[in-house]
Amino acid sequence: MNIVSLAMNFLTPAVIGRIASALGINPTIAQMAVTAALPAILGGIAGKAAQPSGLGVLTGLLGQQSPSLLSGLGDMIGGSNQASMVSAGTGALNSLFGNSTTGALAGAIGKFAGMPESASSSLLGMLAPVALGTLAQQQKSSGLDAGGLASMLAGQKDNIAAAMPKGFGDLLKGTGLLDSAPSMTSTAAGAVRQAASTASATASSAANKVQSGVTDAGRTVADRIPVAPATSGLMAYLPWLAAAALALGIYSFWQSNRGPAVPVGSKIIYNNVDVSGKAASLYEGIKTNVASIKDANSAQASLPKLREAVTSLGEIRDLQEKMPADSRKGLATLFGTLVPGLEGLVGTALKAPGAEAVVKPVLDQVMERMKTLAKG
Repeated sequence: MNIVSLAMNFLTPAVIGRIASALGINPTIAQMAVTAALPAILGGIAGKAAQPSGLGVLTGLLGQQSPSLLSGLGDMIGGSNQASMVSAGTGALNSLFGNSTTGALAGAIGKFAGMPESASSSLLGMLAPVALGTLAQQQKSSGLDAGGLASMLAGQKDNIAAAMPKGFGDLLKGTGLLDSAPSMTSTAAGAVRQAASTASATASSAANKVQSGVTDAGRTVADRIPVAPATSGLMAYLPWLAAAALALGIYSFWQSNRGPAVPVGSKIIYNNVDVSGKAASLYEGIKTNVASIKDANSAQASLPKLREAVTSLGEIRDLQEKMPADSRKGLATLFGTLVPGLEGLVGTALKAPGAEAVVKPVLDQVMERMKTLAKG
């Protein structure tokens, strides 16, 4: 289960369009903002769930979620009940994170997506019920108590971190949103540190066993592992030293290749082609086709358009390879924000009766090319 993908399933192209219209922004900007804001909200919730006081507030909020809200999301946004929905959503986030942290998150989204902070504040109010409603559904369907909910969210940290667009985590530093979940803002570095820590603990444990001659099935570790007396101490720590050196190398490579955060929200023009506009239009078409897959027949009907999309993605990739470095990175950032939402839709489509056998090969091609574009 991927909680981000489950929540993104409710944010269909039609819903994104209504969000854009309600906020008075371009649909591409709305898509970028949503794919940054939703993982951030879920990350903040996961962090709060790790604290007893935060978990209590969260379980109370989940108990208040309307079961029908998610299915009627499109009607709520832009409708007469939008203001009350935004107000309730904002209030829920304030009760979880605090007013200042919610405000800081809105500011970070505004900077990332190039939209007014007032619009990003309203967007948070719209997305809070999506995040909370998805969690409420999972809690109910899995029969989770408060402890089970906290464990489930703790297990989702890698999924949430993977869904966070490149560069957005840097904008969240200092907001306090992910303070309880530091691995979400530094996943790679955290993984390296954890690997080094695990290697150190393993080597230390082995050294202790060698030195103490602990018995195991009638034989000591020292009996089973020949160690030269003059070098046993050094040899015991060589695995840790090797792991640490490897970890430092990986971390240094990761740091040197992160690059600066690329501003998004502006057009990417190359050879008089609006590449970002072309990419956004193509993506909306792909989402519409994937969302239409409900069975084998609809999967078959979607194939021509999806094959055209594979070709078009290849053409965009050809352009990307010729672009200047800044434009190339900007386009990669755009696709990096689009991939998580599409993955969720593809996963749902492939579960439709008879669909996988028909459409999986071409969907694999679509996702492969999307991810290649996201890498730059």
